[in-house]
Amino acid sequence: MGITIRTKVKSCDIGYGGFMRFRQDVAFLICNEVGLHYKSIENAPFVRRDEFFVKFDANTKRLIESGKLSIELARFLFASDGEYKCDMKQVRSLRDILKLSKNDDEIYGYCGRKDAATMKDMKEIFCGKYAVRWS
Repeated sequence: MGITIRTKVKSCDIGYGGFMRFRQDVAFLICNEVGLHYKSIENAPFVRRDEFFVKFDANTKRLIESGKLSIELARFLFASDGEYKCDMKQVRSLRDILKLSKNDDEIYGYCGRKDAATMKDMKEIFCGKYAVRWS
């Protein structure tokens, strides 16, 4: 069980871990500070979790207010894994960020499959022409 990311013309299947890695790569493409902030979720403690997320949310707000992280990209990074629909403004923002990626062969999908989703597939999905949703 994983996530299917789709537009009206293309779809791909990836696991939750691959989706997290994709969003982490997007965060680092935005800038190193946003990437490190997003990656820090991996280290969220089980004890005093609320404390961690109060600080995390404050830092997210600071990144947005400083202009380092747009609202559109923040909504993408922190959207539910379960089900979400990106509006066209988000899709275009992602398209512009994904253009910065130099490794179209990075695999996010199920690596044992011939059609494992790659960065190239993500660039095609977030091409800026269609709404994108996942579930």
